[in-house]
Amino acid sequence: MAPNKDEPPAIRVYTVCDESKYLIVRNVPALGCGDELLNLFASYGDIQECKPMDAEDCESFTDVYWIKFRLFSNAR
Repeated sequence: MAPNKDEPPAIRVYTVCDESKYLIVRNVPALGCGDELLNLFASYGDIQECKPMDAEDCESFTDVYWIKFRLFSNAR
């Protein structure tokens, strides 16, 4: 609550899209496409990490990849 009635409350709402530099890509064909996927997403900005998520449940013959961009604005 604001200390004064005339002042608006100091509240800011963040969504995952606003603050996340992580991206999860699902349904990637399990054909060893990790390097191609990295090159594709690198066109949006610098990538710090790109690795398969082996523990993630997915459909047969598909992979899930976890990508961490350097800046959160690149993950949008």
